Amino acid sequence: MNGEAKITGVHRDRLAVIYLRQSSMAQVREHAESTMRQYGLVEEAVRLGWARPDAVVIDTDLGVSGRWGWPGRGLPSW
Repeated sequence: MNGEAKITGVHRDRLAVIYLRQSSMAQVREHAESTMRQYGLVEEAVRLGWARPDAVVIDTDLGVSGRWGWPGRGLPSW
């Protein structure tokens, strides 16, 4: 079940935001399966009841180091 019963319409009224992150382009290349699994979280959100357009992927920070403590470029300021 993995908490599916805890997800209600109130949750589904909001976006399901999937934020993809790898710290370097080398990690993106070397861990392609991990990246694909992260993209696969969209399907999980759909399975849990979100409409596909409401499952938003933010992947603009793939391969960008967070070493300097900068906030992710791709994260909106909601």
